[in-house]
Amino acid sequence: MQLFKYSVLLLVLVSCQKETKTNALAAVLKMEDSTANSIDNDSILYFENALIYEIDVDGKKQEIWFYVNEEKSQILFVPKDEMIKAVISFPNGEYKIYGIGEFKDNFVLSEKIEIVVNNFIDETVLKSNKQTKIISQKSSYQKDIICNGFTMNYQQMAGSETLLATTQIPINALQIYGFARLEGDALFPINIDYLNVFKKNQLFTHIYYPQLALRLITYESNPYEFDTSGYKQNK
Repeated sequence: MQLFKYSVLLLVLVSCQKETKTNALAAVLKMEDSTANSIDNDSILYFENALIYEIDVDGKKQEIWFYVNEEKSQILFVPKDEMIKAVISFPNGEYKIYGIGEFKDNFVLSEKIEIVVNNFIDETVLKSNKQTKIISQKSSYQKDIICNGFTMNYQQMAGSETLLATTQIPINALQIYGFARLEGDALFPINIDYLNVFKKNQLFTHIYYPQLALRLITYESNPYEFDTSGYKQNK
């Protein structure tokens, strides 16, 4: 009888040891899985909203989309270039260009546009012209966007242009204007360089040139994700 008790006790101890080892292994695997997921999540940038413009050049219309992460102040633009997958603006004035090289190698380049951070306004350039427009947002159940008109006088030549802007959209407009100062294929397709002209809360909504017009269509919820893994930083 005494031998039976010892045998039962030994079986219980062995069972407890196995269960402890199993639990410990499960905990390690869960931690490794959590770490892997964390790394994967860090490589994926999320943009919850879309800023959508329409450009009309000589009667040919196209849309241009910016994707916005308001919380992190990150803005993504995808140029119409098969070699460039995305250009992302960061609040410190850095722009990262994600592309595919000649030998199909993924690369990322960085450019710094300092004036995005240290913008100064030339008060003589822009004057209010009291023009207003309303952009209806009924289709997206948002508040209508109120746009105020300005006349921008050219400094290097005679003439001026009419612009409209809004202060309702909670993004740093200087980051948008900085896309116009990038080099090469990452350069924005039309001139939207209003650094030194508008303040950071003044986002352009309408531009009128000869043979060209641009207007803001909407700012709405329209999620977009971009995976930055697999891109090698070029020096």
